[in-house]
Amino acid sequence: MNPHARPDGIPGRSMTRRQWLAAVPPGTVAAGAALALAGCGAPPAPLSPATAEDSLASHAAAAARDAALARSASATAPASADALRIVTAQRVEHAAALRTEIARAAGRSITEPPASMDVERDAVLAGIPALMPGTPAGLDAVRAALAESVEATRRAAIRSTGYRAGLLASVSAACSAHLELLGDA
Repeated sequence: MNPHARPDGIPGRSMTRRQWLAAVPPGTVAAGAALALAGCGAPPAPLSPATAEDSLASHAAAAARDAALARSASATAPASADALRIVTAQRVEHAAALRTEIARAAGRSITEPPASMDVERDAVLAGIPALMPGTPAGLDAVRAALAESVEATRRAAIRSTGYRAGLLASVSAACSAHLELLGDA
């Protein structure tokens, strides 16, 4: 029995690796090998716990800032008020989730995650008036802040691991969706 033959019931001709390499253009094989080797490089160094917490704190602050800008911009862009309310609410949730992760990583007891999220959400909401600009922000300011948040959280997600990487990647994706939402507004 030929070890390279296809199992019964699968149509097509079997091909050995040697035959395949002879049939495929050399540039394709070289490009594939280069891509495979590029993936073998060392991953970026993970952040130290203290640096990671500082990073999460800066992302939480950016989320609160974005929420304040979106809330402020609804005064200058009434046609986009519904979209801006969505951005505000979700950026408050991002700030609360990031603050909850900071507390968890610091070893503070979080026995009831929904309760701690409520506490963090209330804290973020209480701080928003102090973050609002003196004059109402425009849509362009909200878009610029969101674009900055997309890139910052994307970079941080790449350098993080586990739950934290997923949290940051989710925040980045949501901010990207917010930009799309406001692009239509």
